[in-house]
Amino acid sequence: MSEWESPFPIDYTLIRSKDEAYWDAYGATPKAFIPLETGKQLWKNRFGDLTAIRMGIAPDADLQATRTLFETEFLKKIQPEQVGFQFLALQSDGLQAAGGATDFGTLFSSLSAFIIIAVALLVGMLFRIGVEQRSREIGILQAVGYPLTKIRRRFLYEGGIIVGIGSLWGCLLAVGYAQLMIFGLQTWWLPAIGTPFMELHISVWSLLIGALISLAVVMLSIRLTVHKVGKTSTVSLLAGKADFVEAAVGDKPKGRRMGPLSWLAAAIGLGIGIWVEQPVVSLLFVALLVIGVGSEVFNKWLKSQNVPKQLNRVRFAVRNAARQPGRSKTCVATISIACCIIVAVGANRHDAPPETEYAFVAESALPLHHNLNTPDGRFELGFSDKASELLSASEVIPFRVLPGEDVSCLNLYQPQKPQILGASDAMLDGSPWVSLHLMPTENGKAPAIGDEKSLRWILHHNPDDDFIVQDEFGKSLRLELETVVNSLFQSQLIISESNFTKYFPSQSGYQFFLIKTPPALRDETAQVLEETLADYGFDLASASARLASYRAVENTYISTFQSLGGLGVLLGTFGDPDPNTSSALNHMEQGWRSYESGDYPQALLSFERAINFDENLADAHNGVGWSHLSLSLNPPLAQGAFQNAVQLDP
Repeated sequence: MSEWESPFPIDYTLIRSKDEAYWDAYGATPKAFIPLETGKQLWKNRFGDLTAIRMGIAPDADLQATRTLFETEFLKKIQPEQVGFQFLALQSDGLQAAGGATDFGTLFSSLSAFIIIAVALLVGMLFRIGVEQRSREIGILQAVGYPLTKIRRRFLYEGGIIVGIGSLWGCLLAVGYAQLMIFGLQTWWLPAIGTPFMELHISVWSLLIGALISLAVVMLSIRLTVHKVGKTSTVSLLAGKADFVEAAVGDKPKGRRMGPLSWLAAAIGLGIGIWVEQPVVSLLFVALLVIGVGSEVFNKWLKSQNVPKQLNRVRFAVRNAARQPGRSKTCVATISIACCIIVAVGANRHDAPPETEYAFVAESALPLHHNLNTPDGRFELGFSDKASELLSASEVIPFRVLPGEDVSCLNLYQPQKPQILGASDAMLDGSPWVSLHLMPTENGKAPAIGDEKSLRWILHHNPDDDFIVQDEFGKSLRLELETVVNSLFQSQLIISESNFTKYFPSQSGYQFFLIKTPPALRDETAQVLEETLADYGFDLASASARLASYRAVENTYISTFQSLGGLGVLLGTFGDPDPNTSSALNHMEQGWRSYESGDYPQALLSFERAINFDENLADAHNGVGWSHLSLSLNPPLAQGAFQNAVQLDP
């Protein structure tokens, strides 16, 4: 017995010669018997209080029958989970995990809603401009007796054909845009996802649904625009009056009535945005509130034209914008929606280097049963005297580990069973860890700490609700959660070591470690730890690098979402040129071509149309004057046109 290397301390001086003789003769045969309750009280631990069970033969049965009876009844009573045996639905679990931790389709669709709204506004404005340019055609159709419904239906059919063709081309562009995103994830943003094995999967149904939704939204916008046709009198249309809204009767009183309603809707939106707990929904309501209030303020400012007299060019620009307030508000709304996405998403970017008090995060494939903070523990683990002295400058905080899946953003698949850590007493002194042993524990319930983002976005669990896991005995364990943000524990859930050994007693040793080391000794300490503990599969990583990897994933997602905002800005800038100026110039150029060809009536009509779009075109007024003189209609009108041209362009 004196040569036995026991896994626990023994005072070998207490072993007598007759004890050695008994061991040589009888081996591990019990030398004495004590009452069962006394033995339980002396030697019970978290693994249990019995090491063997003696069974007698059942009445009226032999040994074999007793054995068969025990096996049958034992299998009826025992639960498979109690012995670590589980039945897994491999196919369904694999398909569910392959679905991914985050539904990017829903996220992109939610953010794309802003772009869809902006596109609907833009298409409605452009279609309205096209209809307004054909105001004389509408007036002629009304004058000859065409019903208003047929005129509206005609424009609606035209818009439907254009939108249908555009939707088909949009599907092709969508495939190209998605392929560009995949290429970016495989190259520019590869460190964030960790794997280049991503392929574009195209579903006919997804393309069809996207095309139908786009068609419906744009057709609704066109339908609202076409519905305004007919609000202008036939005389005004024949005279070239193009703005249907300004010509509608009672628009201004209606605008004054809608003011209080707009502010009421804004207040309701603000209340809903603050009250709703879902961040995405709250952001949507608050963003719409800001855009709505801004649109109302911009509209009132256009009407007031309140600009200091010193800013003459600004006053001139505001006056021009106020001539077509609907179009100006559409341009502002389109660009503001795109900027809203860029700013709102970019506000969550973390570009600053992460800071943490820990130097390293380490994990081991095999559990360590000795304390790395004591000389005896380091000696038992095989550290030399020099290495032990080096490690004395560091503090190692160990955690017990229940194996599970990574629940951080680094895991592209859907986790089902999170890894659980048992925090040692050294971690439970500060906030929020102190809650792990200060909170009262109930049977089947334990306080736990988890990262808020991992719980909400990866596990899809509301942090305010208890998280249910299964303990070692096959019973449900409810984890009462308290959350932390941007921590090193985004991959795990944490409970106290006492609760860990209570519910998972067979998980012995420590396999997760946080290490505090002075900056000057970090490189040497890391080398010593990995070399000495290589047989345990000890893997050490920088704590700052671990946090940076989490942030890299978040920043990658933010970059992809900001690309949607960039697309909206492109739509707002390239899709919102000043239609008034372009149309006025076109009519003016057409007028001069007609004048040079001798078609003076048509020239006069084109110049007047140009002035209807932009009354500040001196060349158009000049053309009106020459057309009147050439037609010998009314010299005073020609004189007035020349005077207007001189005033605008001396």
